[in-house]
Amino acid sequence: DVNVSGINNIYNIAPPDTDGDVGPDHFFQMVNNGFAIYNKSGVKVYGPADNITLWDGFPGPWSNTNDGDPVVLYDEYADRWIATQFALPYYPNGPFYELVAVSETGDAMGSWYRYAFQFDNMPDYPKFGVWPDGYYFTSNQFDHGAWQGGAISILDRDAMLVGDPDAEMLFFEMGSSNGSILPSDADGAMAPPAGAPCYFVSLSGASLKMWESNVDWNTPENASVDYLGFISVEPYSGNNINISQPGTSQKLDDLAGRLMYRL
Repeated sequence: DVNVSGINNIYNIAPPDTDGDVGPDHFFQMVNNGFAIYNKSGVKVYGPADNITLWDGFPGPWSNTNDGDPVVLYDEYADRWIATQFALPYYPNGPFYELVAVSETGDAMGSWYRYAFQFDNMPDYPKFGVWPDGYYFTSNQFDHGAWQGGAISILDRDAMLVGDPDAEMLFFEMGSSNGSILPSDADGAMAPPAGAPCYFVSLSGASLKMWESNVDWNTPENASVDYLGFISVEPYSGNNINISQPGTSQKLDDLAGRLMYRL
């Protein structure tokens, strides 16, 4: 086993939005506005660098931004990496962007295909999942700070894996009563069964709400996200930013109002 210190919150942003994933040769860590790559011996082989470095040479309104809320995933079914963050170049006005980079090979130190998907509302709290028929991500939408409801976006994974610049995005408004939805992220040597839908879950009081996707990239207009119903859970309590930890007076936030990534 290897236990080393990763990069800390050098950007002084709260919450730091720490995220990371492991592949065959590397651990890739993102902390809000920056990232670093480590080998399996725990040696840092790249970084820390600003997240926007991944989109160098991919010009657009996002070029001088580095806005964070990052997610990094290793897609083991394609041996690729996916790194993301949002870009808010005109904040609080739109348009807003979700930047997505897909490695051209399984080497996290290699070249990347880069994408920017545009949104009318700020796509806050983006959460990603790998599924055989797409890269799925959810977001909480805001317009000048006003809540606009949750959203589900589905990216054409097959197109992005070959660097197709016209890779499509499907977008679904989920309504003001649904937020902080999580997409399923397939993990493990056994892939989901062929044709299995990607599932989505959010917290609703003492219950979970669940949806499933239906995607056909040959006829994208037939795609849908269908509501499945409620799942009851055992009662639980929250304590806000009042969770004590040993050796310090610094308290932790339980974030009990939403499910924790990943699903």
